[in-house]
Amino acid sequence: MLLVLIVSGCLGSFFYYVMLDGLMIGKLEGSWAIWSRCVLASSLLISVSATIVAHYFGANANLWLTFSLWPLIALVLHGGYWVVASSVNRKSESEIQDAE
Repeated sequence: MLLVLIVSGCLGSFFYYVMLDGLMIGKLEGSWAIWSRCVLASSLLISVSATIVAHYFGANANLWLTFSLWPLIALVLHGGYWVVASSVNRKSESEIQDAE
């Protein structure tokens, strides 16, 4: 159980970081598909990890806890995605102006 906790938390965080890094470098373009993979998939993995933490400390944790934490974590991760996506847009606009 502890192994699932560590793996799901680290995998969700690493997946989120890699997707944001790909957006920042320019290998990925911001779209709904990238947003759902970056924010929703990562938040699901992190919410599973949080549910296992709650179960580990004796709470009666089930899938309803996972699905109730999922939107809260997605809101937090969306903020980071929005910051990176807006900075990429500004960077591309400044590159277009410099080329002219």
